[in-house]
Amino acid sequence: MEQPSPTRAHGIRRESWTCVACTETVDDATCKESVLRNKETWLGLCASSLGLLFVAQTEAARDAARPASIFHTGKPEDARALDFLERWFKEEEDLGGLQRMPPKVRQRLRFVFNNAIKAAGTTGKNAQALQWYDRMTAADIKPNARTFGKLIAAAATAGMVEDAEFWLESIREQGLEPSVVAYSSVICACCEAHTVPRAERWFQHALQQGLQPDLIMYSAIINAWAEIGEGDKAAEWMAKAEAEGIDVNLACYNAVIKGYCRQGNLDKASEWLDRAKEGGHSLDLSSFNTVINYFAEKGDTEAAKVWLGHILAAGLQPDQVSYNTLMKAEIACGRLAGLQEHLSAMQLQGLKPTVLTYGTVVSAYADAGDVDAAQSWYDKALKEKKVNVNLLSSMMKAYVKVGNLKAAERCMQEAQEEGIEPNHVV
Repeated sequence: MEQPSPTRAHGIRRESWTCVACTETVDDATCKESVLRNKETWLGLCASSLGLLFVAQTEAARDAARPASIFHTGKPEDARALDFLERWFKEEEDLGGLQRMPPKVRQRLRFVFNNAIKAAGTTGKNAQALQWYDRMTAADIKPNARTFGKLIAAAATAGMVEDAEFWLESIREQGLEPSVVAYSSVICACCEAHTVPRAERWFQHALQQGLQPDLIMYSAIINAWAEIGEGDKAAEWMAKAEAEGIDVNLACYNAVIKGYCRQGNLDKASEWLDRAKEGGHSLDLSSFNTVINYFAEKGDTEAAKVWLGHILAAGLQPDQVSYNTLMKAEIACGRLAGLQEHLSAMQLQGLKPTVLTYGTVVSAYADAGDVDAAQSWYDKALKEKKVNVNLLSSMMKAYVKVGNLKAAERCMQEAQEEGIEPNHVV
């Protein structure tokens, strides 16, 4: 059976096929959700990928892909397989060397290749994972379901949803059975790309294949709906998970709470806080901080403070996120004097201001035209090495606002001396 190749994975297949994401029969030119890649873009990538396969690369690229750098093993046959790949990589060996290797070593090559694909994918190097798959097929090593699973994971980690989908389809084309983990990777990739309906269709496809979805699948979809403020949809998927006997965790409850807060429905958010407690879950800081953020965005400082009290009543200690959010509430209602109150409370608890803390304060004073206060907090951040390019931008904005361009230039020079490179905004 023909093994799928990266060129096929990159949108060159021309036959009609049933697109799971679109739920209709399409060809590669008409798939409305672009499940097959844009030809021009991907042909260019394929050419680059294949051209780099066994030709000179920069030293950094070669070192990153060297077989000897993949992993270490105590098994002698794995060590020999790695040694062969290293010599092949350096063009000191050809494929004929495979025939001279003991059968036990040849049998381990698939394991070694799979680990090479995994190592590349874990660090988000999808193109490198494809190169290892090319080498695997060139060596006539037949991929297994784990091979495709690692290719799916590599594509998903790199945010390449269409690639992940293609490799999932390839599993069945090779007469293999996709696992729950494979489907989970694709669903998570769709959710990360904010294409939740697409993730739902893959979820249904997994059910049609007789697979039992796991917590990862459910939680990915719950959180994805929550992120875009669809509390009702997040709650609907929570109910589905519970109906199927999934042991939902506090993170799932927190996601639904977040969804309703972003939807602007505090009553429902409070209801889910109660349901989490009824389900035997002890609320954590994320649960409370989500509600504090709801009031902060409305500029309701007093209500935000009440929920800070709920944190203490629950036997928890507020963290930097809690105080940063309260400061956001003070800024929203124009009460800059309240910033110092929260900063002092934070420090009394032994909490150090974060980059976001300093950024919030400096930006607030900069917007208010209080250059002295902004500079004072900027200097503190600089001393604590908590200055980033966004904080630099806020400080320079304060000086530009009052027409002091020399001070803005001096600020930029000091930042560069600290190793902070300005961006185009600065």
